[in-house]
Amino acid sequence: MGAFQNSPGRRSNPFAENFIDRQIDNFLSELQDKLSLLRSQLAQVEASRTSILETFSPEEQRLARRGWEQSLKGIERASGDVWTMLRYLLTGLEDRDKFKPHFSAQDRGAGFQRQVEFMAEETVQAERKIRHYFFESGSIVHAEDLTGENMLIHLFHVRQMAKELKDEKF
Repeated sequence: MGAFQNSPGRRSNPFAENFIDRQIDNFLSELQDKLSLLRSQLAQVEASRTSILETFSPEEQRLARRGWEQSLKGIERASGDVWTMLRYLLTGLEDRDKFKPHFSAQDRGAGFQRQVEFMAEETVQAERKIRHYFFESGSIVHAEDLTGENMLIHLFHVRQMAKELKDEKF
């Protein structure tokens, strides 16, 4: 708090300080909400995958596949929303790489278990880095946390995997 108080040569402007503090609070609150939604969407992807594997009637399969597609759209949107929020704030970070998901017949036969686990791991890594960077008081962010596979790259991987999985059938 008090963004302008410590600036030499500037007078304190309570209105500006309050405005900036509220903007930061709103950003952090929205980020928390979006991270929660991302976790929820991931749980839905995992549940819909399990549902497809455990149902046998054509009607149940059709409903389970619709749930799978909807949950993948949801995680694609949720990871994209968090990615976009952070991308505008962290303009100097690399925000994507050359990641392109590929699927084998074995992946299809296993119900894309490896891909869902990959999305879960990438989500955990992104959230861990986001929480460390934005929510832990007194935390020290190391340069390696902001280079290479940073939070934006992890979110990009989740979004790309969900996007590609939507079109795959198993």
